Amino acid sequence: MKKIISAALCATMLLGTAALTSCDSYKKTPSDFKLPYSDYNLADYVTLGEYKGLEYTEIDTTVTSDQIDAKIKELLSDYTTEELITDRGAQYGDTLSIKYTGFVDGEQLENGSGSDTITLGSSGYIDGFDAGLVGVKAEETTTLHLTFPDPYPNNTDLSGKAVEFIVRVNSIRGASDIDLTDEFIAGLEKEEYTTVDGLRAYAEKLALEDNKESARDKAVSELWNKVMNSCTFTSVPEKEVSDYADNMMSQYKAYADNYSLTMEEFCEQMMGMDYDTFSSQVKAYAEANIKQEIVLMSIVNAEKLRLTDKEYDAGMEKIAEQQSTTVEQLESNYDFEILWKSIMWDKILDFIVDNGKPVAAAETTTSADTTEADTAA
Repeated sequence: MKKIISAALCATMLLGTAALTSCDSYKKTPSDFKLPYSDYNLADYVTLGEYKGLEYTEIDTTVTSDQIDAKIKELLSDYTTEELITDRGAQYGDTLSIKYTGFVDGEQLENGSGSDTITLGSSGYIDGFDAGLVGVKAEETTTLHLTFPDPYPNNTDLSGKAVEFIVRVNSIRGASDIDLTDEFIAGLEKEEYTTVDGLRAYAEKLALEDNKESARDKAVSELWNKVMNSCTFTSVPEKEVSDYADNMMSQYKAYADNYSLTMEEFCEQMMGMDYDTFSSQVKAYAEANIKQEIVLMSIVNAEKLRLTDKEYDAGMEKIAEQQSTTVEQLESNYDFEILWKSIMWDKILDFIVDNGKPVAAAETTTSADTTEADTAA
């Protein structure tokens, strides 16, 4: 199941936050800037639970040879051609044509079936979906036993629920093999590597960075879920929820207009549901996000956190890079409050991880049953 598109600016993960000291500068924050939700007494809406000293699973970031090979394939993708793969199972980076059906509690999942073409490793489906398809060959079917995220904004009724996906891999396309020699690598004239050994070392370095980022993301997700679950909500500011939902619907209407569709047609054709169902999901998503913002600002107030100029600059550079734009364009297109919340969000997540307690991961087994399918699509 793919994630709903958020109308809010996506937060970007900072690699670290500077400690507040008497030497910090705050000139980038306008003098008339009011903290978000400063007009509300947040204690009327939420009672904070624990957010410091929480345990999270420590993830092994050791790089495997398969990861190095996948990274090399990525680095050399401009020098290869894509071909139909029939003699091996799917690997990360391959393009897969799939057909899938989802089941929850033995019942077929509404809007949980379809066909798609995905790049393995970046499909956008829930955690474990891509990993479960590694090694599956073309014209094989596999059963993936997964769990929806908690919370799951697309459909809050599915949050944390076990789901079974039956996935048929119709075809696999992957990059053609390259005869790696020092002569070939030297001819690429890359500063980062000039030999095969140098290429492998560079690929290992990049793979390690990916593993560390992935481990950090999982720690953030695990800890933030614990933070939210430990909070007690009495209500949410209805105006904030309404404004957030209206903003999202305006974004979706713009998408619909681009395709010359009414919102009803857009929901049916592009989202796979009727307008009323989609509207209710948008409202649920908006409420979930407002709850998170309330918790965010409650922690900001409790810890008296502010953004230094250094943190603001680093955050803006990171957002600009991920949005493929410039800091100047971001500052022109977005209100300061939106940018501030995006950067502060990452600072809070870093704060929670830095104050968390890593614990060794328990041994787990991958649950995926692969069987030979008939040749019918």
